[in-house]
Amino acid sequence: MIKELDGILKDALKLVYLDHSNHLFHQTNYHIHYFEMRKRQNDILRDMAENVNRCQLAASESMILAQLFKKTAQQLSQENPAQDLLDDISQYLAIFRERPLPKTREEFETRATLLQLLRDLETFIQVKVDFYQQFHKETE
Repeated sequence: MIKELDGILKDALKLVYLDHSNHLFHQTNYHIHYFEMRKRQNDILRDMAENVNRCQLAASESMILAQLFKKTAQQLSQENPAQDLLDDISQYLAIFRERPLPKTREEFETRATLLQLLRDLETFIQVKVDFYQQFHKETE
């Protein structure tokens, strides 16, 4: 699915650049930046998918990630500034910091992967937040 999205985004960017070059007066690069942002997010998703496939999370951790991924999917639209999603991730990171240290190597590796997934999700959303802050005035 991620490879398919790569192709769709590549085609969309070609069209946006073509459309942009066909206009004499360029008011904004909004669409170019929008699809570039989505391409960057897709690259992050690829990394996240690899990490998800490699790790064996405990049921409670899996549920937390599933809820966070679901909330992200429901809320991450073109119009949503997404700052509240970053706040949620910060709360989860704080909760995980308070948990006891891992006792085994397997538990350590699982926790490290969980932390990486949360950091990747944070970056994924931050890319959107940065885009929104830069361009939301142009869409109003």
